[in-house]
Amino acid sequence: MTSIRTHIAFALAPSVFAVLYGAGTLVVLCLPRLADHSARLLPNAMLVAFFATPPIAYALAPRLRARSAGPPPRNDRR
Repeated sequence: MTSIRTHIAFALAPSVFAVLYGAGTLVVLCLPRLADHSARLLPNAMLVAFFATPPIAYALAPRLRARSAGPPPRNDRR
């Protein structure tokens, strides 16, 4: 049985991958020296993003957990 953290990490992974790959793509295409070699560097950016995604998503997962399982506390001060 997998943990809640793992489930959250699996749900978060596509978003993390998209951000990492987008950042790598921007770096490659915005720098003229790298843009000349984009046919070789863009697949490498994808591989780096692919292998960096699981540990980053797993590290971010606890931050997305609910603080409590019950309803939110009511503020009855009057």
